[in-house]
Amino acid sequence: MKDVLEYLRASGLRWQQSPAQAVAAACAAVLAAGCSQAPPHDQPAAAAPVAQTVQPIPYKLDVGDDVEVKFYYTPELNEHQPIRPDGMISMPLIDDVHAAGLSVEELRTQLRAAYSKQLLKPELEVVVAAVASARVFVGGEVVMQGAQPLVGGTTVSRAIMEAQGLKPTAYSKEVLLIHPGPDGRPLVRKIDVHRILTEGDTRDDAVLSSQDIVFVPRTLIANADIFVDQYIRQLLPFSATLAYNITPVAKTVP
Repeated sequence: MKDVLEYLRASGLRWQQSPAQAVAAACAAVLAAGCSQAPPHDQPAAAAPVAQTVQPIPYKLDVGDDVEVKFYYTPELNEHQPIRPDGMISMPLIDDVHAAGLSVEELRTQLRAAYSKQLLKPELEVVVAAVASARVFVGGEVVMQGAQPLVGGTTVSRAIMEAQGLKPTAYSKEVLLIHPGPDGRPLVRKIDVHRILTEGDTRDDAVLSSQDIVFVPRTLIANADIFVDQYIRQLLPFSATLAYNITPVAKTVP
């Protein structure tokens, strides 16, 4: 009540009515003034986020996949071809075409360009008839070398573990990851598997793709030992392993 009366005096209002009526009028004035302005903390409602459509990654053809090439106007040229180990397919009237690593659309575009020199209407379609089982290859200084079926998310270190681990002669600081490039040339990357296994730093633990090769080299000491065995030990007319029997010499007492 006291605050309201002070507000009335400060505003210079005068009234002819009773104090209760004056207080009611002052309260109404205060409420009206408060409603005329938005609270300072009110913020406009944020717009709802717009959902983004994730575009699927096109499938890349791989060695061993079966592809069908169908011609609309010249069906006698239709072919059903497996992709060879060198990544190529053989087609009539044109040279071999590199298919591994391309999407279906990229291969179709490449075939149309090649056949445009031979046909008036090189309209064709490429269909993946069968997909080869994805594999990776692990070799070098691992316990069990050879091909492995590729499971989604397989990394370099996991592939080495699937090969039953490293040999004592392995140089794990420079493991080579060899990936077939789009132009047929291999892309080589060095992976520090020693840091991955000992420190748990998986930032460099690359995820493998089909047809990747993981090669674990020998240590320098192992290479030196092979050199000694091949070029020195096998040339010696006696065994390079010598046994020593050291006996103390008895002192003669004068």
